[in-house]
Amino acid sequence: FSGGAYADARAPSNITISGNIINLPNITSVSGYTVNGIQLLGANQSTNPSADYQSLGYIPLPSAWADNFTITNNQITDGYYAIGAQGIQNCQIYGNTFNSQKRAVQLINCLANLVHDNRMLNFTLSAVNCSFGSNNNNITNNFVRRGSVPLAVDNYEAALQSYVYSKSNIFDGNDVDTNGRYAIYLGVDVSYNIVQNNRVSGGTLSSIAVEADWINGMSPGVPAAALRGSC
Repeated sequence: FSGGAYADARAPSNITISGNIINLPNITSVSGYTVNGIQLLGANQSTNPSADYQSLGYIPLPSAWADNFTITNNQITDGYYAIGAQGIQNCQIYGNTFNSQKRAVQLINCLANLVHDNRMLNFTLSAVNCSFGSNNNNITNNFVRRGSVPLAVDNYEAALQSYVYSKSNIFDGNDVDTNGRYAIYLGVDVSYNIVQNNRVSGGTLSSIAVEADWINGMSPGVPAAALRGSC
């Protein structure tokens, strides 16, 4: 990965990244790597969580977690993700402004993190994506505006997501306005998630959507035959 600030795969802990202004104009990838404002990684991560989930039915845990980071009061513009995280736990991401990324906060295989009181603007895919084994995360009191990004590029994603084998995440008190297909989305193989006390505006298909399975493999947005699991 490449980006403005980087925590490497030796699973560091107790680090604060605060008060930075990071601009990555018109850059989303270099030599096949995404360019992110801040990248956080645990040790020995799955290199292909989607393939692992499809073959194993679960996502292998990191050998060591990146632990107890505080990411606050940063302004990040452009890039692929503002925060790209895999294998982090017990971290706080709050008081930041993220503008014009594909996803503002990407969590893969992340545990018990708090993402709160951020401004997330003009994203093309999602503001917060809890995905592939991201469990027990709290997404609270964020100001989320997708802006006037063309609908065709959102790939059926929602502003806030608990996505593929992600459980017990809480979406509480967020202010979401989107022109995308969904505002909040839960699916697939998700359970015990809580969506409460949010102000939601927009969603051309549904403001809050839950899907049990996808008819066409790993392609969301295809209506499922029935819902299953606990949400």
